[in-house]
Amino acid sequence: RALADSFEDGFPGGSGGSGGSGGSGAPGEMGGNDEDTGSVGLFAHSRNGEDDLDSAGRRVAGAGRPGAAAAPLAPAAPAFGAASAPVLTGVDVGNASAFEALLADPTVTQILITAPDAVLVDRGSGLALHPSSLGDPNAVADALWRLANTAFPPPAPDNPVVDVRLPDGTRVSAAFPPAAPAGVVASIRRPVLAERTIADLIPGGSKDALTLFESAIASRRNLLVTGDGTALSHALGALSGAISADRRVVAIGAALPRARGGWMDLAPTADMSGLLRVAATLRPDHLLVGEVIGPEVGELLLVAARGQEGLVAALAGRSPSDTLGRLVALASIGLGASATAAASLVAGAFDLVVQVVSASDGSVRIVEVAEPRADGAGIVADVVLACYGDAGRR
Repeated sequence: RALADSFEDGFPGGSGGSGGSGGSGAPGEMGGNDEDTGSVGLFAHSRNGEDDLDSAGRRVAGAGRPGAAAAPLAPAAPAFGAASAPVLTGVDVGNASAFEALLADPTVTQILITAPDAVLVDRGSGLALHPSSLGDPNAVADALWRLANTAFPPPAPDNPVVDVRLPDGTRVSAAFPPAAPAGVVASIRRPVLAERTIADLIPGGSKDALTLFESAIASRRNLLVTGDGTALSHALGALSGAISADRRVVAIGAALPRARGGWMDLAPTADMSGLLRVAATLRPDHLLVGEVIGPEVGELLLVAARGQEGLVAALAGRSPSDTLGRLVALASIGLGASATAAASLVAGAFDLVVQVVSASDGSVRIVEVAEPRADGAGIVADVVLACYGDAGRR
């Protein structure tokens, strides 16, 4: 924007543009001093160039995390699912080789650290208790902090609460001391679609339900998938598996465990709205969005309004009605539109809302299918099919 303004004056850096040497610039603009850290928490703040210089070393070293004493520089934590993992050694840093081995394991889709000695791991069949310790708690915290700092923008160096996306789409959410007095707690989740079929998700193998979903995919209907985080990846994997191999698919934050022809993966970025616009210009037969959580909701609805078909998007929620209501609220904020206009956009964007839940035995079930319908400033979920109910009744 600053560059465009300066060219209006006839030359780059002109006095009339915001790119001039004396301009202060607004946050997020070229020439501005502040940059939103993208962090979440009570201590979230903006940082400037001087902050970057002061804290650059702290972001790399283990001592950069909140609540940690000074420590020597250590190797960077491996990327989630990397082929190999370096081992941290040293008197001050400790050893977190078990944790880094999990990060390097390509079969691991989620790591849940609930206490220094309680770790749950998901290898595609649900969370299960890890049989051994991850290593020295301080070393684990240091490795986790370095992993989070591979995000762009990185978390603020003094923020004990971290919620970032890595370049490969992995989401790292963690609380460090003093926010977590007993020790670091964290969730590390890769955006990998589980290999399941639609039939695997339908209790009792209802042929009517199977026909409904296969027809919806074949006719490129727009689907909104809602439920808990674990169930969403399984449902998206099953729905994407029903897409014909001769169709072009663009997936954002929803990578398949194995490659297939005509499939393009895009990693989530800080500018999700821009990434959605780029994905739509690629003219895919199907557009899969692994998770929508914020301002990009408005752009997602506009992509659908412009004619994108075969859209499959996921948004966590407890029921179709709750999810649709939240979608309307997010759209109102993202687009600056009235609730009535937002509700109309949501109802027009999606043909079906699919509710999925995960059970303690690792299974995932489709429990409800609904059609969104605008009702003034609100939105109603008309139930089309209830696949599973209380006490196992279909």
